[in-house]
Amino acid sequence: MKKISVIILLLLSSAFLANAQQLKDTISFKYPSEIQITAPRMNAPLSEIPFATSIVGPNILNEQPRTISIDEALKLVPGVKVDNQSDAERVHLSIRGQGILTERGTRGINLLIDGIPMNDPTGFVPDFFNIDFNNVEKIEVLRGSAAALFGGSSSGGIISINTQNAPNVPLFGEIFGTGGSNGFWKAAGKFGGESNNANYLVNFSRTMGDGYRQHEHFWGNFVSGKMTYTPSENITLTPIFVYTDMYHENPEGVPLATYNLDPKIPNDASIPDNEYIETSRVTTGLTGTIKFTDNQDIRFDGYVKKGTFTESSNGAYNFQSLTTPGASVQYDLGFGKPNSSY
Repeated sequence: MKKISVIILLLLSSAFLANAQQLKDTISFKYPSEIQITAPRMNAPLSEIPFATSIVGPNILNEQPRTISIDEALKLVPGVKVDNQSDAERVHLSIRGQGILTERGTRGINLLIDGIPMNDPTGFVPDFFNIDFNNVEKIEVLRGSAAALFGGSSSGGIISINTQNAPNVPLFGEIFGTGGSNGFWKAAGKFGGESNNANYLVNFSRTMGDGYRQHEHFWGNFVSGKMTYTPSENITLTPIFVYTDMYHENPEGVPLATYNLDPKIPNDASIPDNEYIETSRVTTGLTGTIKFTDNQDIRFDGYVKKGTFTESSNGAYNFQSLTTPGASVQYDLGFGKPNSSY
């Protein structure tokens, strides 16, 4: 009888421990309703947005290297495919198979940086040079029919990038450097602070490398500035400035026999003709919000983008200059009360 009691006790203990272990390994997750997104043309909690939305936040970005291209930041986002070619000089991006891919850019996906659209008047994003990922706070990716909120240039989706603000201190500064193979290095820094009703941050960087192949040398200079000014609790103004200058030599393609001989050999014409691509761009803009009541506000933005593109190929030069102004005003009227319980 004692043996039976001991066996029963052991079985009950095992069942209790197994159940406790099962409860310990079970994760109870409540979706954080405090995460706000702006990609759907409004500030709303992520838990209340019915669209297919992904957020790449600081918890992910801080664990990655301070990259030079958008592909590393978006590699874990479902439905997004990014193809990085030629040391980020060519980046092809599609969302759910949508987005017309061209040789040097993407059409059909709307790119926003702090609310300023980076697409040209035809809806084309020629590159992603206007972003220094050392200074990105959050990336919002909207997929599906919600992209129509921004018109025909967003048929594939929306990528909204928000840059960092300075910490809540009078003066802040940071510098860093990194290096790698094939002569690659990057040096960057930022400074800013918060005083009274203004928060400002200036970011700058220099990137350089030789590339894997001959005649693939590249460099890039980047400077950006943003200030968030709140003269009252109902008014927010954010002036933005971005300057970028990117240079990339082009080794061109080679026949298979030449590649098998040495994969680093460039095309015969690339070095004598000094084939290269250089893009210089300046973007200035102002975004703002005027809040009238708890459920009424006006959002507005205005910007001017001026850029030049130079390409040397086969002994000829292609030079383009484009100035793009733009502005928008949006009135928001909300109904009902927000539910913070989900």
